[in-house]
Amino acid sequence: HLDAALKALDERFGIKEVSHIYETSPVGGKKNQPFFWNMVVAVDSEEKPEVIRKWIGTLEKKEGRERENNRNKSRTLDVDLILWKNRVIKGKGFSLPHPDVQTKAFVLFPLLEIAPRLALPGSGKPLIELAHAFKDKGQLIRRLKKSSSINL
Repeated sequence: HLDAALKALDERFGIKEVSHIYETSPVGGKKNQPFFWNMVVAVDSEEKPEVIRKWIGTLEKKEGRERENNRNKSRTLDVDLILWKNRVIKGKGFSLPHPDVQTKAFVLFPLLEIAPRLALPGSGKPLIELAHAFKDKGQLIRRLKKSSSINL
């Protein structure tokens, strides 16, 4: 499903950067869940966050995602809008930057890989400082490979 998502993102927006794939332990949810594969992709778009998020929902559904109340459940595809134009936005049902940037290894470390000099909008803290201060040793993360479906 990652390759299909990358292809769709590239066709819609044009991919600028893509991180390695990271295998990460589930955060929350059942203890016996399989590990997840995560990555971060940078695109360039003039579309508003609400429009992008609606398109993302359509992509997830096309790839077999079924929305449930349990947000920690395994799923075929989960795409999140993490940042938009270095702005802080409190929208209806979402916030940018995504609140998980500082608390979830599966967001922070792939983002750091593709944007090592980025300071998090709102806090102004560089990602490298957030990574050094990351304390949750229960969140396991292992860098795998880069996807071969996108050639930058």
